Amino acid sequence: MLTSGLSQLGEPAIEYLESPYFGDYALTARWPDIQIRVIRDKGRESAEVRPGHEAEDWFDLPLIQTLLTGRDTGGESTIEEQAGFIADHLAEILQAFAQVAWPLTKHRLESLERARAEKSLGPLPDRE
Repeated sequence: MLTSGLSQLGEPAIEYLESPYFGDYALTARWPDIQIRVIRDKGRESAEVRPGHEAEDWFDLPLIQTLLTGRDTGGESTIEEQAGFIADHLAEILQAFAQVAWPLTKHRLESLERARAEKSLGPLPDRE
């Protein structure tokens, strides 16, 4: 499971939502400092992360991997690989998602997200 390498954080609060269609689900594990959500949509599993203090924006793990390593994985990794990345880079993720660092981290993630979208869709209109 995705949270197996995170035992030092303690027991998470777990929320599980399941769709009656196609076996889709969302499993969210919440700790005070970080939240991790695993989603199965149309047969594909993926992980998203956000700080414990954030209530709105989720960022997919391949984007966080790009932020922390500088390497774009292209989103091609299994849920097991994503779980391993979280466990191996937990300290870096927690530092980047800490309340004091979050505004800059969020800005950088949004910039990476936009660059990724423009890479596949072409130029996007400016945000207001």
